[in-house]
Amino acid sequence: KGGETEDDVPFIGMRFDCHDVTKALPYADGSFDLIISKGTLDAVLCSAGSRSSVKDMMEECCRLLDKNHGVMVSISYGSKDDRLVYFENPADEWWKGGVTFHNVIKPAVQSPGFK
Repeated sequence: KGGETEDDVPFIGMRFDCHDVTKALPYADGSFDLIISKGTLDAVLCSAGSRSSVKDMMEECCRLLDKNHGVMVSISYGSKDDRLVYFENPADEWWKGGVTFHNVIKPAVQSPGFK
């Protein structure tokens, strides 16, 4: 919106950038404490070459997270069984702190006239 000042923005101290997460991002290794991925994994999985793209995305997220306390929160419409495979790798270098899943009940939405 035009005319907003820094005082009007609720996320003071946060910066929002837009990049292709399947490509090398312009940040130093371990420079993030937190990555929030809301639907990003699902969107990448819908793209051409999705397996390779998801691997690139996960490698990049792992590179960017602080190795001592970095956390990635991934919000996905997919099931645990369908998504866990993307958090695993043979070298066991990703997600050394483990992966924890929390299920959020998806509310049933019914439109008027739909039975």
